[in-house]
Amino acid sequence: VHYLVNGSVRRAGDQLRVTAQLVDSGTGRELWAERYEGNLENVFGIQTQIAQEISQALQAQLSSKEKESIEEVPTHDVVAYELYLQANELLENYNEAIQKWDPLYTAVRQLDEATTRDPNFVLAWCRLAEAHDNLYWYNADHSDSRRAAAQTAVDQAMRLRPDLGEVHLAAAIHLMATRSDYSAVRRELELARRTLPNSSKVMGLLAKADERQGRWRDAIRNLEEAIMLDPKSRELITVRNDLYQYHRRYKDLQELLNESAAAGISAGSIDFTRAAIVWQEKGDTSAFHTLLDPPVGPFRAIGRATLLKVQCALADGNSKAARKFLVDDPRQEFEAGDREFFCRDYITGWIERCSGDEAAARDAYTKARPLQEAYVEKWPDDPNPLMVLAITDAGIGRKEDAIKEAHEALARRPIDQNAVEGPLLALDLAQVYLWVGERELALKQLEALAQVPRGLTYGYLAKVPTWDALRSEPRFQKLIANLGPIPIENRMTKE
Repeated sequence: VHYLVNGSVRRAGDQLRVTAQLVDSGTGRELWAERYEGNLENVFGIQTQIAQEISQALQAQLSSKEKESIEEVPTHDVVAYELYLQANELLENYNEAIQKWDPLYTAVRQLDEATTRDPNFVLAWCRLAEAHDNLYWYNADHSDSRRAAAQTAVDQAMRLRPDLGEVHLAAAIHLMATRSDYSAVRRELELARRTLPNSSKVMGLLAKADERQGRWRDAIRNLEEAIMLDPKSRELITVRNDLYQYHRRYKDLQELLNESAAAGISAGSIDFTRAAIVWQEKGDTSAFHTLLDPPVGPFRAIGRATLLKVQCALADGNSKAARKFLVDDPRQEFEAGDREFFCRDYITGWIERCSGDEAAARDAYTKARPLQEAYVEKWPDDPNPLMVLAITDAGIGRKEDAIKEAHEALARRPIDQNAVEGPLLALDLAQVYLWVGERELALKQLEALAQVPRGLTYGYLAKVPTWDALRSEPRFQKLIANLGPIPIENRMTKE
């Protein structure tokens, strides 16, 4: 960076005072400074004037398109713009793991009002599409109507300004949230980059597409570029950290977490990742207990803390504590991400199965089946509810149904088409095989997963009683003993 712009904006009623200064970053020498006063209604005029005078101070040769961009006003409605900025703040700082859905719904309301006040406010339409997509993606409202609302906002933005990079970025976000067509995502991002060459969001989304296509090395490169552009982005740093976690590169991840702290990532988020590392690498639940046991730690949203508490208790061999954690949570529905919803009886079945009480587990899974089947009917094209139903049927003893459902679920997100979601579904298939008595198929499935990112972790295999039937198998013992880091390389680049 050769030059820095700094200054301040002060507002008193509808009056503004803006000071701006252009500084040479190498010498600290002031190149230009000015003060502006005006009415709030003229805020964009002041903004345009500052941009023009800075370009003149730098003796920059602007193209006609760049001049148009500087002079363009996003909206003439100041109230609509303020609503847009407020919604922007909510969307940029939303953390699904520790917040509920209120910020997203508030952003939708604000952007709805902004676009109602000014139907030509294209940036507000873009952000409205993203707000709807977040509600859809994070399972707050994974409905056809929510997806359609996002599509309507994208279409409106595209109708207004098909040449605008932000519009194509919004289209790419929508495709990522609602479809698995990563080639289409890439096409939209390439169009977005033409006018947004330094957008960290474009590079970050490209990295997410890389991940799902197994382009791990490309994902790291694009993430590093995105983080260079926006060093304090919680989302970008989290995605990068997750990628190292997928590859079981825990030593490297520990070093990255030190950088995360310096970048301003919350201590709670970093502590949770450190706890996950200890659990995955060593099967040690103590760090999770520190975060999750009363008083409740940061990972509290939407019942996920209870699921994690139950898993830790079962890993510790304490089924009594697992039952108490479930009793203490009044929810009837528990959500684990990726449209994995579990009813209360399903969790009871898991606890009893891991405790060795097959009859009680079968009774609980039998009660759970109609509710788990309802999720499949609600999202008929999604593999995750179907896979949960397969595990339910395996717990009941419906062998043929369980295997058929599990295969169908994995066929919707195979690893060679989605390298992030596919391994988790493949791991669930191994569990189905084991629970219906197909030990050899379960072992082969696990051995294959040991070679791919996000497939297996030591803690889950070595400590959770789900896999107790394989404990005496030498191949299983060898498998968990050899779960070391995986090289970060491009493995699957199928379009």
